[in-house]
Amino acid sequence: MGADSRDCFTLTVVTVNESTNTTSKPPRWATWLLEQFCVPHLLEEMRGDLEELYQERLAIQGVQAANVRYVRDVLSLMRPFIIKRNLSDYPNANYTDMLRNYFKIAWRNTIRNKTFSAINAAGLSIGLASCILLLLYIRSELGYDAHHKQAEYLYLVNTKGISASGQGNEWPMLSAPYGAALQAEFPEVEQVTRLLWPDASDNKVLLQALQGDQRGEAFYETKGYQADPAFFELFTYQFLEGDARMALHAPNSVVLSEPVAYKLFGRTPALNQLVKIGGSTGKGETFRVTGVYRDEGNRSHIDARFFVPLSAGTIGDRLREQNANFSSNNIFYTYLRLRPDADPVQLTRKLPAFVDKYAGKDLKAAGFNKLLFLIPVTKLHLYSQLPNIVTPTNSPAYLYLLASVVLFTLLIACVNFMNLSTARAVKRAGEVGVRKVLGAGRGVLLQQFLGESILLSVASLVLAVILGARGYFSGNRPT
Repeated sequence: MGADSRDCFTLTVVTVNESTNTTSKPPRWATWLLEQFCVPHLLEEMRGDLEELYQERLAIQGVQAANVRYVRDVLSLMRPFIIKRNLSDYPNANYTDMLRNYFKIAWRNTIRNKTFSAINAAGLSIGLASCILLLLYIRSELGYDAHHKQAEYLYLVNTKGISASGQGNEWPMLSAPYGAALQAEFPEVEQVTRLLWPDASDNKVLLQALQGDQRGEAFYETKGYQADPAFFELFTYQFLEGDARMALHAPNSVVLSEPVAYKLFGRTPALNQLVKIGGSTGKGETFRVTGVYRDEGNRSHIDARFFVPLSAGTIGDRLREQNANFSSNNIFYTYLRLRPDADPVQLTRKLPAFVDKYAGKDLKAAGFNKLLFLIPVTKLHLYSQLPNIVTPTNSPAYLYLLASVVLFTLLIACVNFMNLSTARAVKRAGEVGVRKVLGAGRGVLLQQFLGESILLSVASLVLAVILGARGYFSGNRPT
């Protein structure tokens, strides 16, 4: 009986020891974390000390308390002098010298392979320059008329004429009385102006400088417009001479763009000078220069070279003589500036009642009806439903196509650059072998080749910016 008791006691002791050994290891994830952040030359010592402390706490405090203290000790060791900073066992590596060496070797390899480097850099530069120019063009197309003050409140009144058969056609021009009637009817309308591009078989206008009894420089111009005096209150032009608010108030006033003023008067101030404006026969009227503005180029859908008042010439005589007819002479672009608190959608819903009230009788007599709606001025240039709104419009689909061309061109340039760089790297197998023998790891070799590629890419980008800027500014130089 005694022997059996001793055997049972022995088995029991063995079982308890095996259970203790199974649960006496610290948390694996904490040990893994220690191995990840601790520098190699301190790892073994740190791990041994922590495991020794763990065993002592396990015997005194139990498994749960020992695990918690072990995790806390591991986290407390995450200090700057212990955390890994490089792949080397030497914590005091000189990164400045290493980077200097990278760039020195990259420069030597570039000089040694001049033809290859030139071809690679030229291909990437041309591709990037093309992308830059296309992006600048897209940005220019999207930025039309954005420079006007309160541009978000400017609208063009567009029309859709509906015939007796029910067919309708858009037409961006109105009769002369619409502007004043809209401003009088709706308090949401803050200001109104009309614009006219003389529609004649011969729209060339002769401009000639008059200096006393002598006639100066003369040339033909096709981009002359007539506008209401409030035109420069709605549209922002940078005046170099004169006052924009009073520029078109006098019937015989003319406002010139900077290139036109230079052609007529050279470097002499153009303000208050006399200009004769007439048709191709040379007959015309004399106007006094009341303003000179800086040409905004293609940033505005109104590509004007000079302005004269609507009250001038035969148009002015016709406006003074004719009655307020809302169905005839639809030749005026009519612009509105709404108040900041106005809702253009709500105003558009009121326009059918406005047409019935003011133009219903005239339209019924003419045999057709008319719908009015508003187009934001900032969207006029990309309003593809009409081929022309003062100047030719563009299509948003065309810009999407150009954007895809930009991405495709950039992709081709990058792929070509990578292929050439890879082909060049294959020929440097001997250099790679020597570096490995001297102790260079994969990361060091990667940094070396990436550094060379980055150096060549930066040089290509600088050249592309220079080429793109040169092409952009040469294409936008005023004439």
